[in-house]
Amino acid sequence: MHLSKNVHSWSINSQSLELYKLLRMKVYFCTVKKWLTINNWGLLLVLILFSIGLLFVQKGEAVLWLNTYHNPLLNKLNHFITRIVEFPIIVFILFGAALHRYSLTAVVLISYTLTGVFVQFLKKFIFSGERRPFHFYNDESINLVEGIEMITHNSFPSGHTAVGFAIAVSFAAYLDTKLSYLLCLMLAILVGCSRIYLVLHFYQDVVVGAWIGSLIAIIVQHFFRANQRNKPWYHKGILNKSKA
Repeated sequence: MHLSKNVHSWSINSQSLELYKLLRMKVYFCTVKKWLTINNWGLLLVLILFSIGLLFVQKGEAVLWLNTYHNPLLNKLNHFITRIVEFPIIVFILFGAALHRYSLTAVVLISYTLTGVFVQFLKKFIFSGERRPFHFYNDESINLVEGIEMITHNSFPSGHTAVGFAIAVSFAAYLDTKLSYLLCLMLAILVGCSRIYLVLHFYQDVVVGAWIGSLIAIIVQHFFRANQRNKPWYHKGILNKSKA
């Protein structure tokens, strides 16, 4: 009698477990589908196109090509763009996020921190032997930008590009308009281009950095929303006092 009950109970638990797995799988695919419909096709397309470029752009070609376009205006512009993901400008970015939603500030800060830590780990422990462009192109024929410290080590991947994409993807998930999404994506791309223009990174460093920052930001958003979006503070901001 007890054996029969145990077998019956085990059968029910087994069916419940299978049902739970199916529901989890359905939720997962629905999440992926939803992510792909919220303007992120543009991000995915950009990352794929940049990755395809790896097949055709030899190491150093992009650096030498962009270097031919150096002029005083572009020098100042790229000098500024490459600094927008650094302190103290990042503080103003976090404050701007808080104006919209506190949860956006949290997502940006967590994504920024995790991306930075992960990239530094790769640079110093996995790819510590990767040299920067200036190690190979340090003669007078290369145009350099005044005020930029030229270093020769820890090239791969590009940390500035990684955190730039992490910030952009975080903002894009919260901003509903296509224009704001496009601006976020364009700024991230410009940060990556500035690293090549300034002879600080190779094209390959930038592409991998873009993937790393984007993926970390997407993961942070997914887990953060799953655990926090029903809490009252999630939808609030300095200028947004709504509770829903």
